[in-house]
Amino acid sequence: DDDEAFEQCQELMIWQDAPKHPFLRLWPRSHFSVTHSPIESEAGNFYMFAGEWYDGKLATFYSDLFRVNLAILASEEKPQPMFHQLYSAIPGRPGPVPRSSHQTCGHENHLYVFGGEWASVNLRRYRQFKDLWCYDINANRWEEIISENGPCKRSGHRMCIVNNKLLVFGGFTEKSTGEEYHSDLHVFDIETKQWMSQNQRQKLMKGKVRPSPRSGALFWCDNVSHDETPTKAWLYGGTRPAKGSRKKNVGLARSIERLNDLWCL
Repeated sequence: DDDEAFEQCQELMIWQDAPKHPFLRLWPRSHFSVTHSPIESEAGNFYMFAGEWYDGKLATFYSDLFRVNLAILASEEKPQPMFHQLYSAIPGRPGPVPRSSHQTCGHENHLYVFGGEWASVNLRRYRQFKDLWCYDINANRWEEIISENGPCKRSGHRMCIVNNKLLVFGGFTEKSTGEEYHSDLHVFDIETKQWMSQNQRQKLMKGKVRPSPRSGALFWCDNVSHDETPTKAWLYGGTRPAKGSRKKNVGLARSIERLNDLWCL
């Protein structure tokens, strides 16, 4: 049972303390998300969420959300805290659990987080996610959005927002037979809080050429200011297993193909 397995994983998760104070610098990490503030009055602010750290022996997955103030870099005063912790997962508190290789997008006064992965400290337990969370910046509050027809659990996918639609593309899912790379496009309507159904997605993409399966691509919309409404999404590059490489990694790393194609939606 997937829910029961998740409960067992939660017992192994490292829970950080509740938010306490600003930081001059953070502990090392990778595979986190950095999102420009969607609030016009917060120019120069970014939001940094989650990530992981592996020292070659043990792994740590984070759940903390920081507001990063880059404007202070231009200040001539003594060093000031750049990182203000807004959230860190603790049992019983609403919000996403520790993860990495997820995606975050900003829209109006909110941040949207989807998917990602987690592993235990010794890397013997592993889990991927398919949950969608909305963070209200003004209220400092998380809400999980429950809606049918969403993407399957995955990591390494990419997201952007076009015309009040949250787009999720690609990524990979770990299975017993190895990784399955995706080329599917999922659409979430921010106003109705509903995922586009499979039939609607099939009609949308019928007869159209689409990018090949991949992970770690660059996916962005064409707006350049808060006053403009993006109308297009662009996709560039990414990686996928090279043809003929081992599908299941048993002691040997798979050969990786690096892509350099450019697509417009």
